[in-house]
Amino acid sequence: MKLDISPAGVTTPLDWYFAVVIQGPVVVVYWITAGGVSLTPAPLAHAAPALVSDAPLLFSPLNGNTQTRFVIFATDGSSVFAFDHITVIVPPSP
Repeated sequence: MKLDISPAGVTTPLDWYFAVVIQGPVVVVYWITAGGVSLTPAPLAHAAPALVSDAPLLFSPLNGNTQTRFVIFATDGSSVFAFDHITVIVPPSP
């Protein structure tokens, strides 16, 4: 998974969150934080948007018979400023 960000003139520092949601028999949300992986939401960073193009963000093999969603969002205080997500569905192995 690679990341592209276009700051579009935004200079205000934002709280950046990144989550991996694994939906199998049980739904589990892993937060990628500044301190590592956590089950508790916490920002990955607090920074103004910077131009990022094709930056490697994550490589992870996925198990069969799961649905995994990768979510990144930025907040300005308690308001969501921007977000994006990717959903990957892996069918059961034969």
